[in-house]
Amino acid sequence: SSCIDFFEEVAKFRAMRRLWAKILKERYGAQNPRSCWFRTSVQTAGSSLTTQQPLNNLIRATIESMAAVLSGIQSLQPSSYDEGLSLPTEESATLSLRIQQIIAHETGIAKVVDPLAGSYYLESLTDRYEKEIAKVIAKIEEMGGMVEAVRSGWLENQILEARVIRQKEIEKKEKILVGVNEYKSDQEAKIRIHRIRTVEWERKRRSYLKGFRKRRDAAAVRDALQKVKEVFLTSQNMIPVLVEGVKAGATLGEIHDVMREAIGFKFEY
Repeated sequence: SSCIDFFEEVAKFRAMRRLWAKILKERYGAQNPRSCWFRTSVQTAGSSLTTQQPLNNLIRATIESMAAVLSGIQSLQPSSYDEGLSLPTEESATLSLRIQQIIAHETGIAKVVDPLAGSYYLESLTDRYEKEIAKVIAKIEEMGGMVEAVRSGWLENQILEARVIRQKEIEKKEKILVGVNEYKSDQEAKIRIHRIRTVEWERKRRSYLKGFRKRRDAAAVRDALQKVKEVFLTSQNMIPVLVEGVKAGATLGEIHDVMREAIGFKFEY
C-alpha cells in the first residue's frame, strides 16, 4: 500500500526496486535484465481513511497516489473516500478512477522515469530503507521463511505493534489527523453510503450453494481437493490442479480451506 507519509513512501518503493534487482541477480543469477524489473501494483492505504470528514479522504488518496506514481509503480488503485464507512458507492468509486486519470493525463508526472532521483534527502532515505528492509528479510529467512513467520505469529505481531504505535501518536497528537484530533467540525457533511442487503443475499447464496453441492459429484470433489492439497505442498505449478478442482465442482472457499490446512491453519465454521 501507499501511505500518507509522502517521501517515505517514494523511498520505500525505490528501495524495494533496488532490492528486487539485487536479489534476482545475486541470489538467483538472473541473466535477462527484464527479470530484474520490479513490477508492482499499489493500493492507497485503507488505514489512512477516516470516518470523520470522509471527503478529506479524496485528498489523502490523491497524495498517496502521487507518491506511488512518482516512485515508478505499474498499477494503482486509489481507495474510495467512503471505505471507512462502507463499500464504495458508484460515485466514490468513479472519483477514485478520476484520481488515476487526472494524474496520468493532466499532471505529466507519469511521463518521467524516477523524477525525484538525485534529491539528497530522498536518496539518503532510500538508502536507509534499503538497509532496514534487508534486515527484515534476513530475519524472516532466519525464522525459516515467510510461512514460519506467519505461523509463529511474528508477522501479525509486527502489524499490531505498528498499529498500536500509530494510534498512540494520534491520541497524543504527535500525529495530526485532520478532522479527527484537530480541525474538527460540529457540522459534518452527510454522504450517501452503500448499504448491503446482507440477510437477503446470504439467504439466496446459501440456498444456491446447498443445491449446487447436491448436484455435484462428491467423490470427484474430494479427490480434486486432495490433489490441490498435495500439489500445494510442492513447488509444482498450481494452475492445472486448481482448474481440475473448479471443473469438479469445488468452491473457492473449499479450495482455500485445503490450502490453509496444508500449512497448519484450520478454520471451524
